Amino acid sequence: MVQYVKGAWGSCVMMIRFTLGFFLILLGFSAFAMAEGASGSYREGLLHTLLGLDHLIAMIAVGLISSQIGGRAVWQVPFVFVMALVLGGVTGLIWPAGDAREWILSTSEPVIMLSDLALALAIIWAPLAHRSYEQAKVPLSISPLIIIFGLFHGFAHGGEIPDGAVPTFYVLGFATTSALMHILGVGIGEIARAFQQPRVARGICAAVLLGISIPYQVDFWNTIMPGVVLEIFKF
Repeated sequence: MVQYVKGAWGSCVMMIRFTLGFFLILLGFSAFAMAEGASGSYREGLLHTLLGLDHLIAMIAVGLISSQIGGRAVWQVPFVFVMALVLGGVTGLIWPAGDAREWILSTSEPVIMLSDLALALAIIWAPLAHRSYEQAKVPLSISPLIIIFGLFHGFAHGGEIPDGAVPTFYVLGFATTSALMHILGVGIGEIARAFQQPRVARGICAAVLLGISIPYQVDFWNTIMPGVVLEIFKF
């Protein structure tokens, strides 16, 4: 038990250092935005992720998955997601208004909902699918799915930019919040090392995320999805 606690403590110290460094960068971005008179746009980007439970759950789940895979994936998977997120966001910003744009935005909603389910279930399923918990990792082959989800999350962010917001700082804002949520997910995953079966502990955390998502998942698929389907096939 002692070695697990030591391992978890070492991981926590690493995460604390990384988080402090990230917050310094965040403060730098905030100061830059204020100097450019775009602090409102930056704040809108930050809040767009924080106030969207569907976005939050996916971001934390990505962090948990990267911790579950282990190794370099701890930073590579969140990095790839954030890059896809930014690319999708910029695409959503510059895509000209019209039926195609509305179709992609309508498609983004169910994809975002599916991302919450798929990411959480991948973490839960890994320990259940292996008799040996040492082999109970989420496969790195999930990376293409991470990229797809990142693109759609980003497009939804970019397509919903508030009127008058400065695009550059708005994108910077939601990318910053997303990265912070990834760090939170990784931190939870690394703290799970204190348990004898850390991957099972991460699976339980993912089950909690899944449980939190159930109410709005039910509401979406029962009440909102029929209208989304009509919008998609109208194109």
